[in-house]
This record gives sequence, structure tokens and C-alpha cells, in this order.
Amino acid sequence: MYAADDIWWHMLWLKDFIGELNEGICYPRWLAHSHYLYGSPVLVFYPPFCFFAGAAICKVFSLSIMQTSSAMFAVAAFASGAAFYLCGRNRWGRLPSAVGALMITTAPYLTVDIYVRGAMGELFALGWLSLIMINVDRVHLKQGKLFLALGFCLTALTHVPSLVMYSCAWVTRVGFCSVRTAGGISRLRSNFLYAILGLGCATFFLLPVLLERKLVNIDALLAFDVWKANLFFSSNYSGFFILPALANKSTAVAFIFAILTGTQRSAYTTPWLRWREPLYWLTLNLLTLCLMSKCSSIIWQHFAPFQFLQYPWRWMTINVFSTAVLSAMCWQAATQSSQQQYLKNIIRICIAVVIAQNIATDFFVTRYRSGLDRPESFMIENSSSLALGEFARYKMPDVLNQQEGYAGVAEYTPLAGIDALAGADGLDDLDDRARSHRSAVTRIVPRAQPAQPLFRLLSGSGTIDTTKLAGYERLFSIDAREPMKLLFRTYYYPGWHLYVDGVQLPLEQGANGEILITAQSGKHDYRLIYEDTIAFKVGLFLSLMSLGAIVIMAIRRRSGRPGR
Repeated sequence: MYAADDIWWHMLWLKDFIGELNEGICYPRWLAHSHYLYGSPVLVFYPPFCFFAGAAICKVFSLSIMQTSSAMFAVAAFASGAAFYLCGRNRWGRLPSAVGALMITTAPYLTVDIYVRGAMGELFALGWLSLIMINVDRVHLKQGKLFLALGFCLTALTHVPSLVMYSCAWVTRVGFCSVRTAGGISRLRSNFLYAILGLGCATFFLLPVLLERKLVNIDALLAFDVWKANLFFSSNYSGFFILPALANKSTAVAFIFAILTGTQRSAYTTPWLRWREPLYWLTLNLLTLCLMSKCSSIIWQHFAPFQFLQYPWRWMTINVFSTAVLSAMCWQAATQSSQQQYLKNIIRICIAVVIAQNIATDFFVTRYRSGLDRPESFMIENSSSLALGEFARYKMPDVLNQQEGYAGVAEYTPLAGIDALAGADGLDDLDDRARSHRSAVTRIVPRAQPAQPLFRLLSGSGTIDTTKLAGYERLFSIDAREPMKLLFRTYYYPGWHLYVDGVQLPLEQGANGEILITAQSGKHDYRLIYEDTIAFKVGLFLSLMSLGAIVIMAIRRRSGRPGR
């Protein structure tokens, strides 16, 4: 296992996720061990596909968390190529599609995703790009409609930044296909209909992201303008050093493939028919290179959705995909061309050389990172995004300390309202900057401390007996000699509900963002449980409605009674 930037978070979250699945929770969204057992709604905002896939792999093959993470990266890389092949074989043929699939799976950027960034969601999402882009002009077919809807749904449930990028690329593809073909308006309408239905199936995840994002510190992603230091060819570029060279190489290869494809004498009778597809994919490739470069800074400055991408070089996924498409088209054109055999062989040799160079670069990248299971080879200079002491605790297979929990990610920290600060209880746990700007903000970011007691008494006296501490449910009884105020070691969030002797009572929020409980005199039984929020319930209803609409339309078309 490699010391990639995000891999340890994925392992920590995955083990937490599997633990809550084992408690009988169908879709865990609150990770109880995050933020040193204060908990965090990580999976309200982080797409669930990778975690369900990881849990299935772990269960079926009885793997450790570290082995499961390695297996997931392998599956994601294979799925990216397999999806390209399955979607492309009816368009370009089996062998050209296999060439394009090989071009994707050997692309050095995928190796960077695995060994340097640990970007599991982005890697899985690359497979769904094939479902979206290759089926745009096949929506008149039943398979094309279903693949398009499935592609948007899976992308939304896998990686939100990829959903933003793929949607932009899809719009250009829809516009191109609608302009150049007969019945373009009908295809335009079908594309948008099934894209909306696909996103509708993922509304149970997307709607809480949109409506509950103000409850957590997710806007911290915009705080430091990370994109400015990650634009290629800028003077302050601080990203992985090999990425600009990879982007330039991918675009140069795409240019060569486009030229070779357009110059082949194939079944198309006019130059425009031969050149239109290669020119589109080359233009898309150049556009992504521009968006990763300094020349697009004005776009990043004024378009907030791009700023949430954080890293402009995320567009490399579309850059890689367009190059793979051009390689498949080039191989197909060489096969169908009427030119001499030696010219066809030159084209095939060029493609083979590019794939060989990809493999050589992949090998270089794999040697760059040390292994989590080889601590003696750990390089401090490659750990800038981690606290070294924390990293050392989790570089061995036991990646989750069940007693202490783990630090958690700042952007998924539930915010504390300024009203909760009125009593000043717990202010010693607040970040200094948050305390000094108390009068200037309406929300502050709590700071979790390790090894805190389950209850902290603020006033009153009595005894507390805890009977159950599960991820989604905590049972305890309080025998109060006088009214008590106490803080419970769990961050306040709308999903949490308090029942006292079976009667629901409103929850309050403490100064550091945790749950504040007011206990009346006498002995009472308390039940603190995490339940679905309104946004999730509404989103689930809309998801079921969208899925039902897709099923109904598929049945109507099969029975020969297409809807209007």
C-alpha cells in the first residue's frame, strides 16, 4: 500500500463505514469515530459509491482495510478501461475499443491518482465518463438512454467534482451532435431528459449536499484559493511536478491521432465527414489543457463551481479520455482505410509506442511513493499534507483506533452557531481565531480535542449510567438531584434527536458545537438517535420517482407504445 495523499482518510472512513453497516445501518452518513469521537456527517457530503463498493469487496473476499483499499484502486483502473470498451465496441469495433481502453488504463494520470493523490472517487468516476460521452448520439436507442442516465447517476454518487467537469464536457458533446445530425432537436431533448432523470436517481445524496452544506465547514475549500497555485505554467505552481508534462504529452498525442485519423481515405466521401469527429475530440482536449493552464485564471476567478474543484489538473481525466477516443478512431480509420499496408502499420506502431511510453511513466510514478506497509521507506517530504505523528499511527494495518477515534477533516466539521456562545461554556476548546472574531461571524468552526469524557457537567449534580454507545444510537439514564446541564461528546447536527422517557425533546448546541442536554430533577431514561433529515427524505422520494419514470418509459418502449 502506497503513501498517497488521501488514502489514509479513505481507509479511516471505510472502516468506520463498515462498522456502522455491521450495526444494521443501511446507509451510514454520520461517522461516529471522526473528530475524536465527536462524529461528523462525512457521508452526507462525500458520495457513497466507493464506500459501498469497498464494503462489498471487504466482505466477499475477507480482506483487511488496507487490502480492500488496494483492491478498490485496481478495480477502479480496470473499470475505466472496461467501460470504455463496452461502450465503444459498437461504435468503433472491438479491437479499436480495446486499444482505447488500454490507452486509458495505462494513462500516467491514473497512476498519479493511485500512487500520489489516492483519489479513489475520481478514478472510479472516469469509468462513468464513457457511459456519458459515448452515448450522447445514441439516445435514440434504448441502451443509449439507459447508459446515459446510469452514467450521470453513478458519477453523482461517486465524485462530485467529476460531475461538474463531465457535465461541462457533455454539454459541448450534446451541442456538437445536435447541430451536425438530422433530428438534432429530438436528440437534444432526449439527452437532457435522461441526464435529468439520472441525476434525479441520485437526489437522495445531492439534495442534502445542497441544503445542508451551510451546516458544515465545507466552504473552507474556497478559503485559500488552492486553484491559483495549481494552474499549469504559473509562476507559483505547487502541484505534482510531472502533471504539466503529462498534459502536454497527452495533447500532443491527441493532435497526432487526430491528424492521422482525418487523413485516412475511409468510407467517408468528403473531407468534412472525415474530419468532424477528430476535430471535436481534439478541440475538447485543447480546451481541457487551457482550463488547466494559467490562461484560464479569469474563468477560475469568476466561476465558483470551478473553484470547488480546487485543482485545475482534475480536468486531466477528460484530457485522457479524449486522447483514448482519438486512438480508437485512429486505429479504426487505419483498418478501414484503402491506403497501403505499410502506412497502416506505421499508425499502429505509433499507438504502440505511446502505450509503451505510458507504461514507462507509470513505472516511474510507482517508484516515487513509499508504502504504508513499509514504514522504513516513508519519506517525510512526501507527507506535507499529513501530521507526521498522526500518520505514524496509521501506517500499519490497524488504521483505526476505536478508543480514541481520529482527527477528521476540517471541511466536514459541523459549525457552531454564535448563539451557542452566549453562555461561554466550553470556550476554552474554541480555535483562537474563532474566539477573536466572535463578534464578526455568525458561525464558528469547533476544534475537537482527543481523549475527552463522554459527558462534561456544566451545572447541577447527579449520576449518569450509560447502557449503549453505537454509531447511530446512545442510551443512558440520568438521576439528577437537581436540574443539570451537561455537554455530550457528539457534535450537534439536525439528524440527531433526543427522547426522554420516550418523549422527543428539542436539542440544544453547546459552545464548542457539541450537544447540550438539560436534565430535569429525578431519574429519566435518555435516547439520543441519528435519524434521516428532511432533505434526505425528500431526496429519497425524488430518487424513487426518477427511477420509476425510467422504468415506466423503458416498459412503454418495449411494449411498442412510446410516450409522447
